[in-house]
Amino acid sequence: MKNSKLIVTILFILVVSSTSLFAANGYDVSYSQPMSDQIKLDFDLGNYEIGQTVKNGVTYSTINFENNVTTKKNGFAELPFIHATIQLSNTKNVTTDIVANNYIEYQLDHPLLPSRGTIYRNQDPSSIPYEIADESITDEFYPGNIAEAMEPFIIREVRGSLVYVYPFQYNAQQNVLRVYENVIVTLTDNGSTPINPINSAPQSITRAMNSLYKTVFINFSETRFDNELEEFGSILVIHTPRDAAAIGPYIDWKREKGFTVYVEEVSTGTNVTSLVSSQYSSHNDILYVQLVGDWADISGTTIGGTATDPTLGCVAGGDVYPDLIVGRFSASNAGHVTIQVDKTIGYERTPELGGDWYGKGLGIGSSEGAGIGDDGETDTQHIDVIKENKLLPFTYSDVAEAYGNPSMALVSGPVNDGLTVINYCGHGSTTSWVTSGFNNSAVNNLSNGDKLPFIISVACVNGNFQTNECFAEAWLKKSGGGAVAMIASTINMSWAPPMKGQDYINDLLVGGYDYAAHPGQNGITTDVQKTTFGAVCLNGSILMVTEDYGGGLDEMQHWTIFGDASLQVRTDTPELLSLSNTAVLMGVDFSTNITAGGSPVENAIVTFSQDGESFSGVTDINGDVTIVHGLDAGTCTMVVTGFNTETIYDDAVAVIPPGGPYVLLNSFETFDNNNNIPEFNETITIDVELENVGTDDATGVDITLSTANSYITITDSDEAVALIEDGEIVSLTDAFIFEVANSIPDQTNIIFTLEMVGNEDTWTSNFNITFNAPLFEAGFMTIADSGGDGVLDPGETATLSIPIMNSGNATSEEIVAELTSSSLDLITVTNSTFNADGLD
Repeated sequence: MKNSKLIVTILFILVVSSTSLFAANGYDVSYSQPMSDQIKLDFDLGNYEIGQTVKNGVTYSTINFENNVTTKKNGFAELPFIHATIQLSNTKNVTTDIVANNYIEYQLDHPLLPSRGTIYRNQDPSSIPYEIADESITDEFYPGNIAEAMEPFIIREVRGSLVYVYPFQYNAQQNVLRVYENVIVTLTDNGSTPINPINSAPQSITRAMNSLYKTVFINFSETRFDNELEEFGSILVIHTPRDAAAIGPYIDWKREKGFTVYVEEVSTGTNVTSLVSSQYSSHNDILYVQLVGDWADISGTTIGGTATDPTLGCVAGGDVYPDLIVGRFSASNAGHVTIQVDKTIGYERTPELGGDWYGKGLGIGSSEGAGIGDDGETDTQHIDVIKENKLLPFTYSDVAEAYGNPSMALVSGPVNDGLTVINYCGHGSTTSWVTSGFNNSAVNNLSNGDKLPFIISVACVNGNFQTNECFAEAWLKKSGGGAVAMIASTINMSWAPPMKGQDYINDLLVGGYDYAAHPGQNGITTDVQKTTFGAVCLNGSILMVTEDYGGGLDEMQHWTIFGDASLQVRTDTPELLSLSNTAVLMGVDFSTNITAGGSPVENAIVTFSQDGESFSGVTDINGDVTIVHGLDAGTCTMVVTGFNTETIYDDAVAVIPPGGPYVLLNSFETFDNNNNIPEFNETITIDVELENVGTDDATGVDITLSTANSYITITDSDEAVALIEDGEIVSLTDAFIFEVANSIPDQTNIIFTLEMVGNEDTWTSNFNITFNAPLFEAGFMTIADSGGDGVLDPGETATLSIPIMNSGNATSEEIVAELTSSSLDLITVTNSTFNADGLD
């Protein structure tokens, strides 16, 4: 679809085409492949300035650069650096060649501002001095390497490497700053023994991870994989004998929903690190690991003696990037497990239809962090950006604020009223949020019932669950309220990196975020959406580490998911689902189209279960799904789930046995007097194919086409077929005719019904057609006035230029643009209309 512009009174066409990565970070990087075994990255530095600041009475030079990721070596100059992430071949190392011949040197008036190292959220930043380390004052440029490729890592099916470029180099002894404004890095496969190879090449990629790869890797190629995308991944549940009965309903529900679930029972106190790895080796469809019990029941990996559940997911290769998403129902008894299982099942299976609380959230932020937070933000500014720029433009209608030094009531009130997301950024303890003082006791006093939020917490030790009951556990174990899921750290978090991680988690929740469109905010732009809590959190963590490996790694390893890692989150009032077909026939593939509010539902999961066997499918972008099944005659359970939709759960679906005739719509095709694409203001003819999938002939079949949509007028609605033999497909040419209204909105999806009445029975099939139409939008107005200042003053005559764009999917017919005013006593419009040919 071309996007043309029509300018009223003045025609001006400007076409800008560019491709860049991370442009919002103050630099561009382009990728090319000169040879099959070679990757070339061309880094171009954006604008930067040399300024100065006074800290503790000392004047320092500073580098003002839009990218806010800097070196963190304590006492050494704080220098911005840039990066790109590349996909490598599965079994080759690379040799790195760097071309950086041109640079600019600046003789500074003052020494560069030194880094204070990593600052943690249990520290007072104002008490940490700026001090230049004696060992930093040498006659050498720091950090030295202009570029480096990090050791290869693996994320499930993809092997890659981070390439860091250090365009700012500082000689502290000479007080000289050297700036490389262009750096070319070439990586060439070599024959050395491969580091961290993928020896068994995967043949397909997991659907839940595919979009992350496209965001992270500048050169990601799906063509390296032979097969279609796998589905959303399977679940490995690990529990002790104590919790076998309590976790049973969770396992049953996830299987009914469509997941393959592997179950391992272990003795109390088992370290499951090797078990998770061996299970992934045997079942590499596993994406989620669900631990059941607290640390004394099931332990895993640790760093410095502290629990690191996320690192249990590091199973592909010998690197630190998780390949699996690990969640934990932390519980010291079976009753705690039951509470969390009931919350999970109720949240997914029986949402409150019509509940307006799904579109509400809460942001909590301290007033601290100015200058050291991500993008230089305080915690409050950071949380407010998430609210204003991400949540409110998405599905959220109201996000309550608890900023600065809020009372506990400013937290408990919105939670009890009902909301779906809480973002917290501030100080924390094992049992509280310091900002607000909200603690375990306050959680236990909540009365939000089934109105359960999920929580993203940037705070120290909210998830320190190894000994006493931590804050995250209190939220999850709370009966009759609390939360359904939470991500919280087992350690003291650093200041800025987890803020970036929280940004990315919210970016993925709302379907992406364009940092280039928001000056002053820096990050990896993405158009990706994740809708399971674990996928949102892990992918956000990986993006955090991708941008700042040194600062983000510790956070990713300790940021723990409490609750169901595979939980389908909700951010809006559930929409009702409509299935074009619900008839399940033994021995016949099941096909249906799923819509909500008249629009196709993509990624809805449809599952039939019977006698321990499940058959699933996922809808495509058009809402279509076909499921090959082996259901026997009788009944089965059908479950349909989707993002922000109702859940259809029917445990008495009839499986129709072969016997007698059964006629259904096999296929249809539309024709018109134009391009055979259904569009506005057209007369459309439909050819249909009817199939008798039964065991007997169908006779005397009268077929009627109908629709309840007012944009369609059916002028020929009837057909008849004398005989359709069993197994026969009958083609009806020019079977039906209808007219499409000129006013139909673009991308309107309309359901049509075929009723087939035979001598033996009546059968019904539904199908959907999406219609294209123009969609006009007005661009920004420019004013050419006699004063030349672009402002309308009394007595002036001006020409207004307004771009008119067709962003729809059909070319418009001749159009008339009309300019009107609601203040005719103040404005005289001398030329109010403009005629133009159709817009593409």
